[in-house]
Amino acid sequence: MLGGISSAAAVSVPASLTASPVAEAGCLYVLEGSRLGGRVIARQLTHTLNLSADNGLCFFTGAAAARDDNWKRFCHRIELFCSTPAARQLAVTSASLTFELFSAQLAHE
Repeated sequence: MLGGISSAAAVSVPASLTASPVAEAGCLYVLEGSRLGGRVIARQLTHTLNLSADNGLCFFTGAAAARDDNWKRFCHRIELFCSTPAARQLAVTSASLTFELFSAQLAHE
């Protein structure tokens, strides 16, 4: 049991998410986007609860090194991987599946 979730309740990850670099890019788009979302949440909590990265926001702020450029670099890379309509569709399908997996996992909690 990890963090209150038993291994029996864990949602299995389909092989299609790692079947190609484009599919992985779609999955990573969701994961990297959630890191960016965490930073948005951290800014709000800084103002409303007077928290800081050293005092309660570490989870939301992530690693300090080069975090401002991570999203821009990632978007540039994903554009290189997804340069055709078929590749873009595969990445979108993979991203959607990643969101569905998050939703399924949360439903188990």
